[in-house]
Amino acid sequence: MKFPRSSHRYESVRDERADLRIRLRDLAASRVHYGYRRPGKPTDNAYIESFNGRVRQECLNEHWFIDLEDAQEKLEEWRLDYNRHRPHSALGHATPEEFAARSLAAKVRSAHLCSR
Repeated sequence: MKFPRSSHRYESVRDERADLRIRLRDLAASRVHYGYRRPGKPTDNAYIESFNGRVRQECLNEHWFIDLEDAQEKLEEWRLDYNRHRPHSALGHATPEEFAARSLAAKVRSAHLCSR
């Protein structure tokens, strides 16, 4: 049985759609997951929301800012304190500088032992 020319064209489109559906199904079944976060939804990224709350509580609510330059200076002071001098529970209650020094010492010891 011969199909008319227009019917054959529609059959080809249906085949392409089926192929696309198969590809999409395979992609969905694979272990690739896209991380979509909705803006303004704190439950989507708790780490950022926790950090934002800490900045707000410890810096923004504690200082009056005269102008933009004053705000930048005070926020920079807070950032340096937070990143260099404050112990973090994620780092075993060590400051980031202490943690970096311990990590470097461990790497040096490991390299020294491997070179023997």
